[in-house]
Amino acid sequence: QAGVDRQQREYMLREQMRAIQRELGELASEEELVEEFREKIEAAGMPEDVEHKALLQVSRLEHQHPFSPEIGVIRSYLEWLTDLPWAVETADQLDLAEAARILDEDHYGLQKVKERIVEFIAVRKLAGDKMKAP
Repeated sequence: QAGVDRQQREYMLREQMRAIQRELGELASEEELVEEFREKIEAAGMPEDVEHKALLQVSRLEHQHPFSPEIGVIRSYLEWLTDLPWAVETADQLDLAEAARILDEDHYGLQKVKERIVEFIAVRKLAGDKMKAP
């Protein structure tokens, strides 16, 4: 009985807080953010399964309490997801010497890893269009 009363009181307080936020115009910015994410997801050209998962996260964001710590995590994830160039394709750069130079300049150590990356690029270069990148 006490748990039910506490839940009802919490629900009523949350509804009052939403009403106050609506009057102050704070809730509108959250709704705008949710709508902005939906538009970005639709326009991004994501694969269908990724788009579905992104929209689930938008739904989670929409139903979170305004002061929930999860909101920051969800927003960061959605911003990262919508900033990726989903519909942009580029030509592969398969210059082995250039790849080795960049790896040596930007990454200290990890010699075996760098060798493996250069090997992968060499195989891609030999295979041409027959092989898809991971």
